[in-house]
Amino acid sequence: MKKILVNLIFILLLTNLIFSLEINAKSPLNNARNVDIRNIFRWEVSEEGDYKFNLYLSTDENIQKDDMVISNLFSNFYAGNILKPNSHYYWQIEAIEGNRSIKSEIFYFETRPLEDGDIFEIIYGDYDEIKIYNDLFLGIKSKKVDILNKEKKITKSFELKDKFKKISFFKEYAFILDDLGNLYLLNGESLEQISTSYDFIDISNNMALADKKLLYFDGQSFQTFLEDKNILKIKSIGNNLFLFYQNKISKYSNELILEWTIDEKDVLDIFEFEKGYLLLKNKKIIHYKEDLQKNKEINFNIEYSKMNRKVNTSKDFVFVLSGQSLLSIYDKDLEMIKSINLDFKTNYVIADKENFILIGESIKSQNINGDTFWTYGTLNQMDIFSKPIINGDSFLIGVSDYLKRHLFFYNDFSEYVDKNYVTDKIFFELVKQEAENIKTDLTEKETEAATTSQIEEITEQATKIIELTEDTTSSKEDFEKETITPPETEIEKPSASATANEVEETQVSTATTETTKPSTLLENFELIPESTITKQATSESTQITEESTSTFENIDNLNFDMYYEYVDFIDEVYNDLLNGISNLFDQESVELEKIYENDNDIYLYDINIDKNATETSVYITGYENSGEWNNLIYKLDENLELEKQKVFGGDKTDFLKKSLITKDASDNTVIISVGDTTSEGLNGDISLVSLDATLNQNYFVNYGDLGRDSGINIKDYDGENFIIMGNLYQNNKLTDMFLSKYSNNGTRLWTSAFGGKSIEIASDFSIDNQENILALGSTRSFGYGGFDIYIVKTDFYGNEIWSNTFGTSENDLPVGIQSLSGNRFLIMYQAEKENKFENRLMILNSDGNIVKQFSNETEGYEKLLGMEEYKNNFYTYGFKRENNKTTGIIYKVNIENNSLNKIYEIERKDNFEIRAIDFHEDLIYIAGNEFDDDKNRILILRKELKGDK
Repeated sequence: MKKILVNLIFILLLTNLIFSLEINAKSPLNNARNVDIRNIFRWEVSEEGDYKFNLYLSTDENIQKDDMVISNLFSNFYAGNILKPNSHYYWQIEAIEGNRSIKSEIFYFETRPLEDGDIFEIIYGDYDEIKIYNDLFLGIKSKKVDILNKEKKITKSFELKDKFKKISFFKEYAFILDDLGNLYLLNGESLEQISTSYDFIDISNNMALADKKLLYFDGQSFQTFLEDKNILKIKSIGNNLFLFYQNKISKYSNELILEWTIDEKDVLDIFEFEKGYLLLKNKKIIHYKEDLQKNKEINFNIEYSKMNRKVNTSKDFVFVLSGQSLLSIYDKDLEMIKSINLDFKTNYVIADKENFILIGESIKSQNINGDTFWTYGTLNQMDIFSKPIINGDSFLIGVSDYLKRHLFFYNDFSEYVDKNYVTDKIFFELVKQEAENIKTDLTEKETEAATTSQIEEITEQATKIIELTEDTTSSKEDFEKETITPPETEIEKPSASATANEVEETQVSTATTETTKPSTLLENFELIPESTITKQATSESTQITEESTSTFENIDNLNFDMYYEYVDFIDEVYNDLLNGISNLFDQESVELEKIYENDNDIYLYDINIDKNATETSVYITGYENSGEWNNLIYKLDENLELEKQKVFGGDKTDFLKKSLITKDASDNTVIISVGDTTSEGLNGDISLVSLDATLNQNYFVNYGDLGRDSGINIKDYDGENFIIMGNLYQNNKLTDMFLSKYSNNGTRLWTSAFGGKSIEIASDFSIDNQENILALGSTRSFGYGGFDIYIVKTDFYGNEIWSNTFGTSENDLPVGIQSLSGNRFLIMYQAEKENKFENRLMILNSDGNIVKQFSNETEGYEKLLGMEEYKNNFYTYGFKRENNKTTGIIYKVNIENNSLNKIYEIERKDNFEIRAIDFHEDLIYIAGNEFDDDKNRILILRKELKGDK
């Protein structure tokens, strides 16, 4: 018995050794320290096999099932999200092969601290602005506001009545103001519209400026603080509130007590500096000391509006960005110490002591001595589309190159960092005193006396708050006419020979103008007199000045001749229409049909419309068969008449499958096509050809391995680069699916191949808003039998993030893939069923999980060849075969109703199959091949788009 037991143990140990698999960490290594926060996880296995991998990541050594971050990976690496700095992590890999599952040991690593210039958070999405709201984010685009949680997932969305204008924060609340003057209160995840009779003009923290008064919100309702129709705007800096008038600026404390007033006209902005204040005006910056004595000023030759001047301050320096290329730096005495011609277009400057960060086409941190600390840039031109926001030791900025996103940069700011971009959550609270409310609606006579302001008892005005619904509409009961006042001073025109930098010279002058600092709460308010509108004639010798008022003194002086002429014209048109005269608005029929043929068979694969050209041009690509296949491309005008054609290739087989219309560096139209060639390469290569609008060749590229390689698809990536897709024979395997990224000038940036030991066939791909690529094809290496649907997700560099297979036990053939909102994808494929197909559609999330799917059987044999998107609608096309006759068909996909609606069935005298479609100005261009037993021709149809446009 003992001997039997020993043998059994030996067998078990031997079995475990035979089937054991070691999984070792390569990056990060076990017990690694100071790991980069943008780490790529890599591992290796001790023996080859067709494994799928699951990756688990946790800050707890007891890893649970919920800690899985990615599943069913075919690759042995994963480029995941950004890790937290200064954190402890545990990770584990699970390898799966058939029914066998083996987990690695649990690996450990620690991430490094943040360093200046680190990007530690990214928010993707087509947002115009991102705001930091408590521990949440607000994503803002036009009229829409999304609330995003810490994981950047949308938890709630709201629609404003008009376009977003401004937001202010106080305590746990926020005010949102739209362009129509509607005000909303955001409390947690609840957004409510403030229902008042006011048109709101400006907001700052819990203060709101309406058309005739300044209000403050006490946490429950609005109360009137000042009744004053002359306030232009409000701004808070630290614990202080500043009120801007046409001829003065006033400062109030956090308790809303008036501290001082400076009599300066047309102040555009104010900044704290050297225990005093800088006032920005149209052509100067004035420094007032702490005792409110005017110290010095910087004078400019060009107006603020012309140079889009931005002023930024730190402890000892003033930074002035003029335009996008000139940075002037002044010391605390407003003496210029340096003027820098910037080497890239700059939108913003963040100042911090003697250091500053330039934000524009690049982002660069440096000091006034020219020392650079860190830089950030992208391969493509980078645009900044939102104002920086400083939040502790980081700043947030919206950037766009090939993709819109908001980036959080770490930077160890000092306490003297530029307050321009700091969001303060100050809560102004009125301290009730004997005089609680100041009314400044004075008459001109009272102002001339310039004695004291009138005071009235404060009255609480409880403001009704109504819940904002999704179906809001913009409406205003009253609109006030706005008086436009031209500038009082004439714009100084620089000489023709002066450059922007030469003109932007500055002068520093001293002044001793005194201002009045009140000793009590009350201010001697000064009336703002009604300004005279001055019109300056542009003639060489005449200057005309005339006074105008807001109402007409004598309506009889008005000339109504033009009005009556307009009424007569409308009446004439109306009568003409009644009499059946239609030639006033005569239009040619938009529907066209053209057949293209010659002595040889010609075959079409693709159609593309140059939608950005001055005149509409249509390009079709395919091949001509003259014994050998040759590349074919036709250029058609807006009436589908042939303008130019090009047939070219080598001495064997050449054809073009798909084309892309883009621009070169000089903004000229370029047509780039991908296809096949056996005239080049060993056994056939991918061909890539670029032509200009006259069909002259820019370049030709062939690429391949030892076997028969082919190009299948091409799409634009970011305007300057494109992606091609196809099949590649490599590593002594059958074909793999590949992706390659090229610049528009034909330089290959990378190539990645995907697949197993059998066959993969490429079909289509899509690009999401997080710079990832989803490739769609079919496979016999993995799956459920026959050909199955094969989907691979890659990052920006073509590295596989995950892959998966879908399908039935029969052959499953891909049709197309399109991006949906929320990083989802619509995939369509067909499953073979007894000489016909079942159409299947599914929606995947960004992790490759199915969130919705539906299917329907076709009417007989219907083969679908592709899917296109137009105005958020999706269309699939191909042909059906019935009674030995081929007919073109187009379906519109209805995701909500889980259906395909046939909108076109094009039957011709001869056979017709639809190979491609494109859209322009609510017209659909249908392209395909018409054929009989003897000849193949190309047919193009232009039709009005049926259904929703």
